[in-house]
Amino acid sequence: MNEFLVENQNIERALLGLVIRKPNLVSQIIGVLREEYFDGKNKEVFLKLENLFKKNQKIDEKILIDNLVKNDKSDLKIWAEYIADLKLDSGFELNIRNYIDLILEKYQKQQLSKVLDSSLRTITKGNKSKHLDEIIQDIESNIFHITKSRELKDFEPIVNLTEEFSKKLELIKKEGYKEGIESEIGQLDFILGGFKKGEFIIIAARPSMGKTAFALQIVNNISRRKKIGLFSLEMPTTSILQRLISSEAMITQDFVRNYDRLNDKEIKRVQLAIERIKPKNIWIDDTPGLTLGELTWKIRKLHSLVNLDLIVIDYLQLLESNNRSDNRQQEITEISRTLKSLAREIEIPIIALSQLSRRVETREDKRPMMSDLRESGAIEQDADVVLLLYRANYYNKGEQQRAIIEDLEVIVSKNRNGKTGISKLDMNMEFGKITSKVMTE
Repeated sequence: MNEFLVENQNIERALLGLVIRKPNLVSQIIGVLREEYFDGKNKEVFLKLENLFKKNQKIDEKILIDNLVKNDKSDLKIWAEYIADLKLDSGFELNIRNYIDLILEKYQKQQLSKVLDSSLRTITKGNKSKHLDEIIQDIESNIFHITKSRELKDFEPIVNLTEEFSKKLELIKKEGYKEGIESEIGQLDFILGGFKKGEFIIIAARPSMGKTAFALQIVNNISRRKKIGLFSLEMPTTSILQRLISSEAMITQDFVRNYDRLNDKEIKRVQLAIERIKPKNIWIDDTPGLTLGELTWKIRKLHSLVNLDLIVIDYLQLLESNNRSDNRQQEITEISRTLKSLAREIEIPIIALSQLSRRVETREDKRPMMSDLRESGAIEQDADVVLLLYRANYYNKGEQQRAIIEDLEVIVSKNRNGKTGISKLDMNMEFGKITSKVMTE
């Protein structure tokens, strides 16, 4: 037996012996450690302790040995001696947290070793058609999962929570601290109080209603002071940049796309817009056909590099599920739940754009409702905030000429931690620029 294994089995024995000697400590390891973290007979002992705890049964030396002994009664002596030895090797109660941390670290090292061994086999003997980028992505993804493997969160005493809240109140008084990331869009910030850590936010609308323009306005506003990862599954980076320039320079998108039509004055405005956009904290990925696994890997990787403040995904229905099935609703459920969990895990808001179903068009009142979310069961449930976009003029094409400035309603249909309402904005159809409207009673 090598020195590494002996050392770690000694730690396992110290912990298990301590719990057998003081059964009231078992609650501190169940849910934190798992059977695969232990080796040999220690794994069996832990598993029996876990079973007894979950069944709310008394834990003592005799009951534990009875549970360890199988049909063959000759095992009785073996297990009795082993449990007695564990008690002799018992550690100290003050060190229980250290024992847990060392066992977790040991398991991560073992998993890392397996990943590296497997990766080496893939490189030297694996599928030759697999590209180097794919191999590197697999390795990085596996290592990330190992480093992120975590225990169940402990209970938080309310005194700690109240102290943290009081500190935030002091920051508000002294430094103007704000809990959420404000969009700088009119009544929306008043209703939502900004986008908050761990929130999963849906921006939904029918096609051509202005989802991307609205999302880009948020990105453009926030990126002066916050770091944003933008995943565009529908539009290439060049189109994203052209839209940002158009809005910033106040020149029509058509002219920005066909820049040979620009006069000297307009070229100067575009150049100034580019200089204002350059320092903004925006990272764009326009990979089409991303799977959910690829997206989460990219988000985690970028977040680990730059410590993001916000993620925007355009748009949710273009993502591919990790588990392909004939039931698209199940796939959307998996995507929605994963993004919701990811937002909480990395503690930043994630905004996902979403299509609405065609049934909006069949109603006399075309204002969208939450139930119009396409394949929406899980989205409606998982989202912390649902914003529905509505432009009345879109449905009045035959009645009046298209206006340069149109009314855009942002309907806050769901807000898990606050109020709902409607934010009324102006949308410049030539530049894709969205600004606040003065609210009237």
